[in-house]
Amino acid sequence: IQTGAEMEVLFLQLKGFTGGVDQAAAAYQRFVEIGQATPFTAKQVATAARTMMGFGIETQTAIAQVEKLAIVASATGGDLGMMGRNLGQIQANQKAYTRDLMQFANQGIPIYQELAIVMGTSTQHVRELAEEGKVGFAQVSAALSNMTQEGSAFAQIAAEMDRTFSAKAEAMQSAFENFAGQTISGLNKLDQAMGGPIVGTMESIVSLLNDQWCSIKPSGYEAPLVGREWVWGVSDCWT
Repeated sequence: IQTGAEMEVLFLQLKGFTGGVDQAAAAYQRFVEIGQATPFTAKQVATAARTMMGFGIETQTAIAQVEKLAIVASATGGDLGMMGRNLGQIQANQKAYTRDLMQFANQGIPIYQELAIVMGTSTQHVRELAEEGKVGFAQVSAALSNMTQEGSAFAQIAAEMDRTFSAKAEAMQSAFENFAGQTISGLNKLDQAMGGPIVGTMESIVSLLNDQWCSIKPSGYEAPLVGREWVWGVSDCWT
């Protein structure tokens, strides 16, 4: 249930970023395909893409970029979520500074070497340009494209990684997450068609528990002023 609820929230967020249910469904299907081709779950891929969309990257661009990052992360063992956040920040600024490139380097990505190829210069010059904020998002994207194009070392490693036991375990996890999400979605549709008895019952249980919480308040109890909302935020009746 917890996994299904998380997938429901993720899909709603994607709907907000992509502009509608159909767009979100199409985007998620691509995330499933990317997950199937790399040792990541569809949820991990979608979450990284959602982070990039939050920085203003358009849906189709986010899909293309997260596919590159998934391939690179497969080969380097890097954190896909952190990579997505880093690339999103670079896109938002339209330039990459030293700290941005170092975050990629710390994930095992030879970003300075690849940028040197793209920009036709030395790695030392790339470092100097990054310090001045003169490395653009387009150049970083081009470097990632070169690293992940068909036949590249990174693409080959990703393909081999996808055949590992670990990757198959991730595929099973992804299938379970998709199943859980579809189950919750189906229950929601059924509940709505029946007039909301499931949601209504859940709301009644929450209300009942809150009432019981209030009933056990000790006589004369006064919640401490410091941290009162944090300690007793479940119910106003203890404050």
